Amino acid sequence: MENKKNRLKNAEWYVTLAMLLVCGLLAWQITEITVAESRILPIVSLVIMLGASVSMAISLLGKKAGFRRLADAGFRKKELLVLAMLLASVLLYERLGFYTTIALLSLGTALVLETPLTPKKLLRSIVYTAVLMALVYVCFAVCLQMVTPSGVLI
Repeated sequence: MENKKNRLKNAEWYVTLAMLLVCGLLAWQITEITVAESRILPIVSLVIMLGASVSMAISLLGKKAGFRRLADAGFRKKELLVLAMLLASVLLYERLGFYTTIALLSLGTALVLETPLTPKKLLRSIVYTAVLMALVYVCFAVCLQMVTPSGVLI
């Protein structure tokens, strides 16, 4: 009984349940996509998230489970800022286009996570974003020959 009581106080269980819920929502959204090629990225994301969720659940059931108090599991400034940027990217997607929005989101996230910011970290974030955008362009435009929403810059 004590073990079950501790499990209910473990924030890791709630993260696992939230991830499984997101997996369910993603699976449902995949069924709504009519173009087969457009399902590739969501399916890959679903497989990765489902694997991580199952791995976390197995870990929590085992003896090597991590414990994080519910009181310590709230959002911090960095997480809230990244969440706000993610929400802003959804709103800017149609206006700025796919590549510009993804570039701004990845650069912004990298800069938030690299705080305190130094010139070396800034350069590393810019290079990271440039490499990421090149990979995204090659994957979507060249390999998959997908037409992405265009916007102001691209």
